[in-house]
Amino acid sequence: MSLSANIEQNETQLSGNWFESEYRQGGKISGTNSDGLIEARIEGETVAALVTIRTKGDHQSFVMEAPGSWLSQVTIELNKDAK
Repeated sequence: MSLSANIEQNETQLSGNWFESEYRQGGKISGTNSDGLIEARIEGETVAALVTIRTKGDHQSFVMEAPGSWLSQVTIELNKDAK
């Protein structure tokens, strides 16, 4: 999967477009970004998903939920080690 996006932020509002080159799919992104929390809706002709990204200190989580799709949920947890 090769995913790219162009996203603009106006105050807390997000908007933009995405494109996945391997499957040649694309669409729109809309959502909000406030206090370390991004909540976005990703839509295309054949897919719709909700994305939540939380950042706090040395921890970041990414959750994508796309009910009914071939990959219905992805969760990634990242932690930065103390030096």
